[in-house]
Amino acid sequence: MRIAIYAGTFDPITRGHQDIIGTLINSRLFDRIVISIAKNPNKKSMFTENERQKLIKEIYQNSQEIVIDILEDGKAVVEEYVNKYLKEGHSGCLIRGIRNTLDMEYEFALCDVNNKIAGGFYLPTFFVKTNPKVSGLSSTIIKEIFNLRPRNYEEILREMIHPIILEAMINKQYDNME
Repeated sequence: MRIAIYAGTFDPITRGHQDIIGTLINSRLFDRIVISIAKNPNKKSMFTENERQKLIKEIYQNSQEIVIDILEDGKAVVEEYVNKYLKEGHSGCLIRGIRNTLDMEYEFALCDVNNKIAGGFYLPTFFVKTNPKVSGLSSTIIKEIFNLRPRNYEEILREMIHPIILEAMINKQYDNME
């Protein structure tokens, strides 16, 4: 089985993330696309990992090839990938989204570190450039807009996130974002 692992915090998942996932689905290069939800201890989360998993499952409920995993606390996506997939004989790669040249520098360095962590396994990494229409999006910007709540914040956010996510954010009424 050919597997793509797309890891991130996805807090919340944005139209940019969805663009990457759509590209992977439409490419038909992979039998399974694993969206691997990570916890970043350096960021204050809006949604728990379980809430993020539920929301992403709702968005992709009709996509047979999508699987949503939650990374164990403190476990690197590379360890999870090696243990769950490579040792079982599956082939595939890690997916990293690129919005701009700053992302590229960071992601290239991360790729090198991931291969050191993999302990003898070479982990190919595919870099997928987002559509320019969504390349300026980030979860942080979305949370800032939501926290500031300008007069037309819902209209602005509808262009940046799936309606399911916007509804969940409004229902959560989270006011203490960084």
